[in-house]
Amino acid sequence: MLKELIKLANELDERGLQKEADTLDKMIKSAVGPGMDGFSSQMRMDQEKRKREKMKPKEEPSLMDVAVGEEANLKRQREQDESDAQKKEIMGWLQETAKWFQDNIFVSKVDKFPVATDKDYMYSDPRSNSTKKGYIVPAGTVFEDLDGHGTLRDGSSPFTHSLRTIYQYATGVLKRLNEPSQLVN
Repeated sequence: MLKELIKLANELDERGLQKEADTLDKMIKSAVGPGMDGFSSQMRMDQEKRKREKMKPKEEPSLMDVAVGEEANLKRQREQDESDAQKKEIMGWLQETAKWFQDNIFVSKVDKFPVATDKDYMYSDPRSNSTKKGYIVPAGTVFEDLDGHGTLRDGSSPFTHSLRTIYQYATGVLKRLNEPSQLVN
């Protein structure tokens, strides 16, 4: 019967149930007592075998696993590089918008209004909405003051946002782009 219990403890170990096997070993030891040295030496050998099994090094990953992992790392790096390049480009556009404001709006001129944009200026992050298009102030948009809506040079459809709103959007997005935790991808 003791041999069968020892076999059962070994089988539990093979199935990965080390705690259960150790518990059974302790029960067998307490049942055998000091007079059964043959069994206790067999149990010690079995315990040593189980310890050696636990200490075996883990299997090395296959070449396929390594290749797949490397490919995934390269893909992540490419995506990060593309995101960084896109962020740099967007920041350039927004900085141009901020410079236009410095040169045309935040200057001490008595008659700065009406003021017109000389080219297209972006004032939002195109990655932050579903259309992937940023807000653009078209070239030739004329603004009569800071809070009025602009109109296109040809007089058609009024522009949606005021200069004050455009500046707030542009500077807010620039600030967020400089804080990595706030990026929208």
